[in-house]
Amino acid sequence: MDLHVHLTDRFTIKQAMDTAHDRKVRFGILEHPGSGPIKTDADLRKYIEGLRKYPVLIGLQPVNLGWSKGFSAELWAKSTMS
Repeated sequence: MDLHVHLTDRFTIKQAMDTAHDRKVRFGILEHPGSGPIKTDADLRKYIEGLRKYPVLIGLQPVNLGWSKGFSAELWAKSTMS
């Protein structure tokens, strides 16, 4: 397992899946909430739904204090551990 993988324009989900297959490893895909592209509930939903179709673990890597204040408690509860 590699639980710290970030997707970029140069390392796409397709490339991640190909690499995982070739190396027989499972990836955890991370994104920075609050300071990165995930700033709202809609952004978080889009991120989660976009990755659910792949055999990856979906995670967030917070880098700023108070990052979770930008998201609703309802979405947070629904999104964790699912």
